Amino acid sequence: MVKFSSGLPVLMQEIGDAVFWENIDGTITKYDAVRGIYTSAENVGKKYLDPKIYDVIRSERYRSILQKLGQDIASSFNKSKIESMLSKEEIGVFDNFLNQMKKKGVIVPDTERNRGNYRFVNDLYRIYICMKALENKQKQPETKGINKTDIIRMIAKQTGLKKEKAKSALRAFIEITEETLKKGDKLTLPGFGTFATKKRAKRTGVNPRTGKKIKISTKAVPFFKPGKKLVEVVARQNRETK
Repeated sequence: MVKFSSGLPVLMQEIGDAVFWENIDGTITKYDAVRGIYTSAENVGKKYLDPKIYDVIRSERYRSILQKLGQDIASSFNKSKIESMLSKEEIGVFDNFLNQMKKKGVIVPDTERNRGNYRFVNDLYRIYICMKALENKQKQPETKGINKTDIIRMIAKQTGLKKEKAKSALRAFIEITEETLKKGDKLTLPGFGTFATKKRAKRTGVNPRTGKKIKISTKAVPFFKPGKKLVEVVARQNRETK
């Protein structure tokens, strides 16, 4: 109880009440205790975190950072490790996010670890943030897609080709695209889009394993620019499904 409440009487009361109501036979078991801790985390989160965090955050970047922060169940986290999970835009506001979380009494610097480490002021906050991240993830609609086998099957069906012929046609298209881009040329399919390459400038990144900064050399990366017809088709579908 002390571990999860950080010794705060109000949180100890929350845990004690939750464990009491989880118990049905007069004997507190480990199962009762675990259930009580999760219930108290939810209660504490709704009382203290929702009003000052979840109900007031308007920035989509902040919400996304909070969601990613909740993917790690550890009681402390390393700034560099979290940054490796963020987009360029999210990294740009991450320092402000951390400052806001410190001001609101959610996290503090973890002085027992190296610089750049933070911990939640109590484990109930940490558990609630993880619970919210899981809840939000479950709410997101499951995305569907097709793979190489699906494409071959669809080509065969629409063209009347045998699957081996369809497979060869797809392989040929992939190889032509690769060779074209390796030369630095563009491959354009009018209306559908253009496959091309662009140079990514050298920059400093972060090794996700060690958290150390590393130098990333200039390199060419492939990209796809959708054509006007493809953009219109997708936009029309989105309007029809609303």
